[in-house]
Amino acid sequence: MFISRATKIIISILICVVCLGFVGFYTENNYLTDFVSLSLSPLQKLGTTFSDNIKSVIPSSKTDEDYQKIIKTQQEELQKMRSIVIDYETLKQQNEQYEKYYEFKKQNESLKFVLASVIGKDPDENFYGFSIDKGSLSGICVNDPVITPNGLVGWIYSVRPMSSLVKTILSQDSKVSVFCKEKNESGIIIGDVKLADENLTAITFLNTKSNFSEGDMLITSGLSGLFPRDLPVGRIKSAIESDQKDGVPFCKVEPFEDIKNITDVSVVNDFENKGKIKK
Repeated sequence: MFISRATKIIISILICVVCLGFVGFYTENNYLTDFVSLSLSPLQKLGTTFSDNIKSVIPSSKTDEDYQKIIKTQQEELQKMRSIVIDYETLKQQNEQYEKYYEFKKQNESLKFVLASVIGKDPDENFYGFSIDKGSLSGICVNDPVITPNGLVGWIYSVRPMSSLVKTILSQDSKVSVFCKEKNESGIIIGDVKLADENLTAITFLNTKSNFSEGDMLITSGLSGLFPRDLPVGRIKSAIESDQKDGVPFCKVEPFEDIKNITDVSVVNDFENKGKIKK
């Protein structure tokens, strides 16, 4: 068998290195030992690399079924973490919403709320009515008042188990009894299709000597039993005018809420004197 010249040289070097190693060991010569160590360093690195490559080639003892179990376990843990985060964010959002209604609760401890989100708006509805994601299963009934942190925006007029339809105070069907503390005067909110596009409604059935003026604030009177008292409604937008058709005096009213762009509401499903008409 023929051995190439290069191979012979490599073998000779290795033999020399080994011999020097023995000499260094028995003579305790540090210089020889350092030299041998330095000489063997490349070979050690080569051996390490070879060992790592062997590990990557040799198949693992784990089967595909084992890996599938590991993946499934990790996916379940990830799903649990996501659920915890979602629950936390939902609870945080609800707490923030409840804080917004705290002032109403302070004024009237009997108020009970159901938080809801707007899930749809009817483009053919002239008064910007909308649907919400809570219904009879959440304790909501027809005629329950609907509010935002800014005040009254409407009432429930149709209920399903998991959703409800809301009419707004911009509607012609609105008959909300309101009161102005500054002027000690009252009236009824009734909507108008022309005013609704401007996010306005109107107060009518005014006293013949009414002296409402722009900026006067209106709140619910609670007389009808349909709405709790002292809920903010809006402010007078104009001085008293006369209707062109029948000459009935009225004032334009700007609601405290931008009703066209509502996203979250609260339904008042219980309050003191609910359903009781005051005389």
